[in-house]
Amino acid sequence: MSRMKPLLAGLLTLTALSGATLPGTAHAGAIDAQDLMRAYNLIVLGDLTTGHEVEGRTYVGGNISGSAENFYIRGNQVSDGLALPALTVAGSVGSGNYQINNGGSVLVGGSSAANFNMNGTGGNVTIGGSMTGSQTNMGGGVLTVGGNVATHVNLNSGSSAVIGGAIAPGYHVQGGSVTTGALVSIPVIENHAPTMLEFTSQLAGIAATSTATIASGKATFSSASAVDGLTVFNIADGQSFFNAINEISFALDGATTVVINVGGSTITENENFLGGSAALKAAAANVIWNFYDATSLTFNTEFWGSVLAPNATVTNNNALNGSVVVNTFLQNGEVHLPVYAGHITVVTDEIPEPASLSLLGAGLVGAGLMRRRGRAR
Repeated sequence: MSRMKPLLAGLLTLTALSGATLPGTAHAGAIDAQDLMRAYNLIVLGDLTTGHEVEGRTYVGGNISGSAENFYIRGNQVSDGLALPALTVAGSVGSGNYQINNGGSVLVGGSSAANFNMNGTGGNVTIGGSMTGSQTNMGGGVLTVGGNVATHVNLNSGSSAVIGGAIAPGYHVQGGSVTTGALVSIPVIENHAPTMLEFTSQLAGIAATSTATIASGKATFSSASAVDGLTVFNIADGQSFFNAINEISFALDGATTVVINVGGSTITENENFLGGSAALKAAAANVIWNFYDATSLTFNTEFWGSVLAPNATVTNNNALNGSVVVNTFLQNGEVHLPVYAGHITVVTDEIPEPASLSLLGAGLVGAGLMRRRGRAR
């Protein structure tokens, strides 16, 4: 993706806000993107190949494959009050052993061959298509399946199952109440790609307010020149920049949001981040690395700050700390909290549109897909 021309000439004003409330006059696309990054630790617009844990919520716009994964591992630290699933998948989930922790729920738009172990109490599992190949252990929630069930299911601790189709011969759903041939409602899962692509372009068009200093192989990002709490850095050639350094440090100086725009289509990162745990966690919450041109992105060391790369196939071989937004994700390392906590307000000439957190995450934009499979019994 080519970099956008600056958008600030009379049409667009960007500032960082210190509060959590987003004004109704803000541009709907940008606000939605930021709300999504606050709600989700990991947003994969395409397919996810799993391998390691995700501490917060996960959204996948395509399919999931991989042998095992731990989701919502620190869901008890998510305190935004949003009633969103721990794992949302618009496509299908392949076979594998997936742990859903802290009472989190699962929403799958397509079919599932996964073994979902629902750790904690109250977590629901909703599957739009068929359920095959593995066993799901429930912990007090409701299992909803739009199609047929061809697997063994344990409904532990008073759980129940509502199935639009039938239970295949030789399989059982036991341990709670079961209804087959039911009228089943499956929520519609929204495609968030247009929103994230718009946001990355908007950020790429902001003029830099500061420049990183490089000395003895260390790059320092200082926010001393922040304007209304916002500091913007522009790095035209990301790979040349990373090749020239081996260490990164932050000096946020009270800035509430730091945007680092990074150009280049293919980038590999090998740098170490300096600073104590508290300082790096603060940076992870307030810094966005916007890889607006990237189509291939590899992280070989632990990385701090939210990653916005909606056009890229991303591979991480170490932990990523912050909200992660990618096209395709080959996960070879963990994804950690905290999620993005910055606030950029985009005010335009457009008619104001209210942002609605209730439509996030699972993308509940309608009553859902209704399926009737005969009569309930």
